[in-house]
Amino acid sequence: METKIQLQNGAFSYGEHEVFSGLNLEIAQGEVLSILGPNGCGKTTLLRCLSGALKLKTGNIILNGKDITKFDVIELARNIGFLYQEHAASFPFSVLEVVSMGRTPYLGRFASPSANDKELAEVALSKVGMLHLKDKPYTEISGGERQLILIARTLAQEPQVILFDEPTSHLDFKNQALCLKIINKLADQGISMVMTTHNPNQALLFPNMAAMMNNGKFVAIGKADEVITEDTLNEIYGIDVKIFSVPDPNGKGTLKMVSPWFK
Repeated sequence: METKIQLQNGAFSYGEHEVFSGLNLEIAQGEVLSILGPNGCGKTTLLRCLSGALKLKTGNIILNGKDITKFDVIELARNIGFLYQEHAASFPFSVLEVVSMGRTPYLGRFASPSANDKELAEVALSKVGMLHLKDKPYTEISGGERQLILIARTLAQEPQVILFDEPTSHLDFKNQALCLKIINKLADQGISMVMTTHNPNQALLFPNMAAMMNNGKFVAIGKADEVITEDTLNEIYGIDVKIFSVPDPNGKGTLKMVSPWFK
């Protein structure tokens, strides 16, 4: 598969405080990379570097064969979407207006979204099951609904790579499942994704890559079902867990599930 985005020996520091160093990864077209690790290990900072919002201290980030430092702001926005973990609503734009903001990289300096831009925004809302809220003020919907609206806004941006910072953290069980289903569909459409999560069961749903991160390093990186083990989870989280396997209802081998283990 074609490599879409690559991190080569990446390191980042805030002043004298080193956040991470010596990180290497490759994400192919249509692949999902899940990053697991405790709070403060550098996951979100790594995503910000991959997006171009923060500059590496050393190393390189290559997007479609080109160093991202060579992209201008508009080029980056057309290629990389970033869904932040939290978003404060400050003005009562309609939901459709918020999603239409994803079309900004394609507009002229003083241009407003066209009819086509609004149509693309409605398509994005349909994909996340939120089209019925298009005329509702963004400030009046629930936190879980806002998260799905922001996913729709990112989809309207039409990026080749999407970075998700704990995309299900504010969602109920139903909307968590919907969000993960959307991510799976996007992978099928050839979009490459990096997702941070605290839930190893979510990472195990995707048959691609996972990186186990702690103290600014990758403890392990590889196929999710190979690197998400009882030992690596114990190493990065410091807890006892058990991994159980059950037959896949679709007849495709087995499914793995992680559970805390109380001795």
